[in-house]
Amino acid sequence: MDCIGIDVSKQKLVLFDGCKEWVFPNTAGLEKFQAWLEKRFPGGFASLVMIFEPTGPYSHELKAFCAREKIRVHILNPKRSHHFHTALGRRSKNDPIDARTLYAYHLLLPETEFQVPRLNPLAETLRHSLSAYQLAQNSRVRFSNHLEAARQEGNAPPLLLEELAEEVQHQRQREETWLRMTIDWVEQQSELGVAFHRLQTIPGIGPITALCLLQLEETYPDANRQELTALVGLDPREKQSGTSLHPPKRISKNGQAMARRLLYLAALSVTRGEPHFLGLFYRRLVLRGKHKKQALIAAARKLLLVAHAVYRSEEPFRVMVYEGSGGGNGY
Repeated sequence: MDCIGIDVSKQKLVLFDGCKEWVFPNTAGLEKFQAWLEKRFPGGFASLVMIFEPTGPYSHELKAFCAREKIRVHILNPKRSHHFHTALGRRSKNDPIDARTLYAYHLLLPETEFQVPRLNPLAETLRHSLSAYQLAQNSRVRFSNHLEAARQEGNAPPLLLEELAEEVQHQRQREETWLRMTIDWVEQQSELGVAFHRLQTIPGIGPITALCLLQLEETYPDANRQELTALVGLDPREKQSGTSLHPPKRISKNGQAMARRLLYLAALSVTRGEPHFLGLFYRRLVLRGKHKKQALIAAARKLLLVAHAVYRSEEPFRVMVYEGSGGGNGY
């Protein structure tokens, strides 16, 4: 197994192959990088593996190249890379050092951790659409908070208050428009549209949460229940030392914050409604002595796993009927 550690930036790829550092431009197609690889591995790339960190749009070209050329990669979580860098005792940080750190990390990994990346254009489109919606939502909240603060203090010019109110309304309209555009696009995709509506048969799951879960499932099609829970940061994190340090377990809060927040709000909406499967689950945990917030987090995880089962089974949610059953409006 021949490994190359790669530090990816906007303009260049810095490589370390265990002996020497190399630098190539990070341009469309990665032609110079490909020419170097073909010269170095004339018999093909079967023995070649690469390890690099995800750097947003800058690493997309490298990932697409590896998928096209069937090169196995390990995309390392930047947090792990940072902690490993610190554990090695390296005080300086630059691109060549990062490439060497990534190369050193590959020695800890079994060969099964290197896989040919898969690109899903539908998942990427959905991710960009949700990011734009979240951007509009965050902008609206910031302007709204500023407007509220200006009104409470009472010293802001009337013209400024008027401009801020108009901007809040503009951001709200943009938020609704982008959400509608995303839903329309999803419904135009045959299988994606069916899965989108199927997820909304689950009590508490509204269109925004369904879109977020759909993007998660499409991006990680092979994830199991435990992996999916970790991907949204609802997995428990334990911190214990000796006999004196025994703090309560907390969720890791790693992964997709938007999905975690929406699932929590959906669980909150559902558990406050009339009793059904999730409401009864929540109440049972509270009766057993769980704190209400702990029970809500457990309900959010249960909602995620139910959605996962509905998505994989390709069947709508079958409601467990109780007398007076119902639920929240969904998020």
